Amino acid sequence: MSFVAIPAGLLRAPLRPYTLLTLAGSAIRCLFFAAIGWALGRSDQHFHSNFRFADSVVVALALIVLGWLGWRLWRRRVSLTEPS
Repeated sequence: MSFVAIPAGLLRAPLRPYTLLTLAGSAIRCLFFAAIGWALGRSDQHFHSNFRFADSVVVALALIVLGWLGWRLWRRRVSLTEPS
C-alpha cells in the first residue's frame, strides 16, 4: 500500500502524470532492491558466515523480551488478586 496516493488525491493531482511518475518511481525502487538482492545472493556464504552469531542474538533477545512480558503479566495478575 502506498500512502502517496492519499495526498495526491486530496490535492487532485492529474491522473496521467501521477501514474507515470509512480510507475517510474516504483521501477527505480524495484531495481534498487533487486540489485541489493542480487549482490547479497552472490555473496551469501560470505555474508552468512560473518553474521552467524546474529541468529543466536535474535533468539536470545526474543526470549528476554518474552520473559520480561511474562513477568509483567504475572506481576499484574498477582497485584490484582491480592487483597487491598
